[in-house]
Amino acid sequence: KRSHNTLEPDRTFLLDAPLEVGMGRAARRGEEAGEETDRFETEQAAFFERVRSGFQALAAEQTRFRTLDASQPLEKVQFDLLGELKLLLKGKGYPRV
Repeated sequence: KRSHNTLEPDRTFLLDAPLEVGMGRAARRGEEAGEETDRFETEQAAFFERVRSGFQALAAEQTRFRTLDASQPLEKVQFDLLGELKLLLKGKGYPRV
């Protein structure tokens, strides 16, 4: 949809998890891929908490956001996301979702 001559998505998904969970997953992915830690990943925890808080604030004030608990196992997060997508599509008139 258009808002003030700009395009906005119908839905924005915030995959939210505590900092320890997200950083732990990122570290494991890097180790498994044999990658070195980049500059972004070496930021202090306070930086990542501010980023997370900023996204949580956006999600709280904008109705298009749906926050999903990304601290759950991947399969559960995927299931929840698919459920949200089905609701969105049904609301847009797509009966076969």
